Amino acid sequence: MPPPRRTVTSAPSAPELGASCLTGAIVIAVTNPLDSVKQRWQIRQCNSAALGSFTLDIVRSEGVWSGLWKPGLATNMLACSISVGTRLGLYPSLRDALSPDGSSGGSRFASGLLGGALGYIASAPLFAASRVAQAEAGLLAADGASYLTGARRGLPPTVDSLSGLPTLRQMAAERGVLSLWRGADVLVARGALLSATQLATYDAAKRRLCAAGLADGSRGPAVHSAASLAASLALTTAICPFDVTYTAFTAGPTIGRPHASPAAAARALLREGGPVVFLRGWLPLWARFLPSSVLTFHIYEQTRRALLGSYLQ
Repeated sequence: MPPPRRTVTSAPSAPELGASCLTGAIVIAVTNPLDSVKQRWQIRQCNSAALGSFTLDIVRSEGVWSGLWKPGLATNMLACSISVGTRLGLYPSLRDALSPDGSSGGSRFASGLLGGALGYIASAPLFAASRVAQAEAGLLAADGASYLTGARRGLPPTVDSLSGLPTLRQMAAERGVLSLWRGADVLVARGALLSATQLATYDAAKRRLCAAGLADGSRGPAVHSAASLAASLALTTAICPFDVTYTAFTAGPTIGRPHASPAAAARALLREGGPVVFLRGWLPLWARFLPSSVLTFHIYEQTRRALLGSYLQ
């Protein structure tokens, strides 16, 4: 059967943006533990533990809520509401403006790139606060004077709370408001590439499935799942080097390994682990983005259909 008829949009509507922002918040509310374990895995000092053992150790010593779910949750939800709301909400309008029939792979990539850059510039402080909170996460001693587990084991806490929002205020008070964009160049490059790769791959995969006659109403979710899987593999491979560098640079001062710049962090990582170090955490990163991509597009497509009467076309 032919693919569904597209309606060319000129500007994002309030329902379009609302569906996108809601998608970002819900996805992080569910997947923040995967974000936490990925961050903590990337900055670990000991390389001997396998990912599964590393995660189980956190759960046993700190609990699921305190060790994995709570760290950075508030700021991460707000950050993703803004970043996902921007890149998903603007994508159809940008794509259609660049290519009225939406068939150009270049227009799909450029639309995701531009929307992603705008979203991550706006949300960079919130992402920075969540990274700091997740990097410092650990079990505090009874007197609260030092950590018993985590990257700062044996050292005193540097943030008032691991929830994220107090961390944001503390970072601004101690280092100035502009410090909240520290390392934002790497984050924005990572976010723009993530957005471009994810949206372009999802859109292209969905179009191919639609063209093959698999997009009738009852099979929409199956198509969305298959396209989301392809998107998660592409984006994870594309952004992993940026993700490793950003985590090392942002969390460096907290764990006693500061770097003068993201480039300096990347050089230090390269010296320590060779080129393969930039794929460190690929598996937990993909474990984070596989369910995230599936949830993102399922929630977005269903919310969009409810509010606008159609899936992304």
